[in-house]
Amino acid sequence: MIFNKLLDDIFNGVINPGEKLLEKDLTKCFKVSRTPVREALLKLEAEGYVIHTKNVGAVVKKLSTKTVKETYNLLALLEGYGTEISAPNLTQDDILYLEKLCKSIDSLKKITIPTYVKTNAEFHALLISKCDNETLLKMVSDLRRKIYRLLVEGQTVLTNFDKYRLCHQNILKAISNREYAKAGNLVRSHVLDASNTLVELLSTPSRQQIILPDVRRINKGPRKI
Repeated sequence: MIFNKLLDDIFNGVINPGEKLLEKDLTKCFKVSRTPVREALLKLEAEGYVIHTKNVGAVVKKLSTKTVKETYNLLALLEGYGTEISAPNLTQDDILYLEKLCKSIDSLKKITIPTYVKTNAEFHALLISKCDNETLLKMVSDLRRKIYRLLVEGQTVLTNFDKYRLCHQNILKAISNREYAKAGNLVRSHVLDASNTLVELLSTPSRQQIILPDVRRINKGPRKI
């Protein structure tokens, strides 16, 4: 319960990057002993949401541009490979659903980050869903959990949105044409391009504050729309 509540507060921006999570305060807040609080903090640390600093305690983690690049580079490799081996196994219904996801974004008059993140997550999840590699799927899911924490506060119109939308359409076209290696390469380039954009945003002083959406719901994968 404590872990889930703290995670919700981190995701929703109630607890901000750099903020201290003091055991003493948390025990009073949740009306429990220090043991369950420590267990929750240790779990948050294990999942990469907080760090423990000597003489300070648990602090909500600020991710560096170096970490962003490392995460995206690995994600690009995994999703590119995953798409290449999954695409031949996608059914016609899967492809039609991918088309629906693309059209659902096209039909929106105003693109907000939460809307795009949700649809983008479904699109990428379906691309690799038929790869028959549970380890790869788990690794990608974990990496995307980290990525969806890195959204710039107040960014209601997604930077380079039109470029990303075109990338999705090109990926879908390659799959429809059974050009699976090309689809994998397009996914790699798409993910790396998103990395460069995010690094640029995070490097801008006025945009370093981030908000954290409910990625647990986002990561449930494709569902009908």
